[in-house]
Amino acid sequence: MANSTSTNAATTTNRLKDLPGLEFRLEWVSTADGLRRHEGAWRRLVETALEPNVFFEPEVLLPSLEGLAGASVRIGLVLSRPRQDPDGGEVLAGLFPVRTRRGHAEIWQHSYAFQGTPLVRAEVASEVWSFFLNEALGGGDGGVGNVLRCQTLRADGPGARVLLDVARTQGRALWHQDLHHRAEFRPSDSAEKFISSSVGRKVRRNLKRERKMLGDRGEVTTRVGRIEAEAVDAWCDEFLALEASGWKGRAGTALQSSERDARWFRGMATSLAREGRFLGAEMRLDGKAVAMGTMLQAASNGQPSEAAYFKIAHDESVQGVSLGALLQLDWVEWLHGGEGLANVDSCAIPGHPMIERIWHDRRMITTTWLGDGSRWSRCKLWFFQTAYGLKAARRPPADS
Repeated sequence: MANSTSTNAATTTNRLKDLPGLEFRLEWVSTADGLRRHEGAWRRLVETALEPNVFFEPEVLLPSLEGLAGASVRIGLVLSRPRQDPDGGEVLAGLFPVRTRRGHAEIWQHSYAFQGTPLVRAEVASEVWSFFLNEALGGGDGGVGNVLRCQTLRADGPGARVLLDVARTQGRALWHQDLHHRAEFRPSDSAEKFISSSVGRKVRRNLKRERKMLGDRGEVTTRVGRIEAEAVDAWCDEFLALEASGWKGRAGTALQSSERDARWFRGMATSLAREGRFLGAEMRLDGKAVAMGTMLQAASNGQPSEAAYFKIAHDESVQGVSLGALLQLDWVEWLHGGEGLANVDSCAIPGHPMIERIWHDRRMITTTWLGDGSRWSRCKLWFFQTAYGLKAARRPPADS
């Protein structure tokens, strides 16, 4: 694949017969600096995307590309322009982070990215996916192989529906590796109505008792809101220390356990805070933080936007109180205060014992594999499916 020295990018062009008015071009970029050259067009794509994904917006993806991506990660940019005006300006119509692995390629997600739907311009979503799959799985200069894994898609969202429609139209081999539900917040008419309809009476009674117990130990204060840019460094310091003080710190999986990961978190948080989209909740006991959580809000095009519930941490020395659940109730109050959020993805595992007691709405998540339709790609999909089935069969029962 030919690479330019400045942006390490490769370009291919394809004129689609079924789109007489548009010409598409696929450009591969493998550096953050190369991606910044398209930042203005990228932000316009975010505003017009069929489905939002905060993890693929500039504030999150640029720090990820700089700090968490390896040499096998590239960003595929689908650009379009009118054919009748070849000298006119290009429009960024799709953004596809891709990692090449042994035997296949995949839409790239690092350990802290919980949504994998690529950004595609809404009015040409089918055409963009059709072009990208033809190029990426086409075996040419812009190709990444003959099998593509699209992970953590919102199965009940418009992005996944368009992808599956295009794949079926093109006759591609498909395998749905996984389909599960995870908790999602959708606001009600009021916080009181949400809590009374979503949280069982026994749970409400227990949480009320626990909040009183906590108050008996000292002064309890809570704050939920947008973390301002000038305060984000101190907020991150406190959150990272609190998370590292618990089981994640002992297991080496806390953000602060890795200098690289902590640096990425600070950079991402700072970028979002400048846009007013880094949301934080904190509960303090006599001034000391005992529970903290953060949400990442997707950019809005004037409509109610979405957010991802990114991280939560609590002080394990505070016994007998479900700090995480109490913090969830504080989030519920704030989210009903006119903040313009249509829904919040919990980013949690299926059956999460804490958050599913509070948030009763669900979203479907899937991982889908696509082949180029060749016999070799079908053999690969059969192999991956068989290996996945054998691995699942070896897992111990949930109650063991």
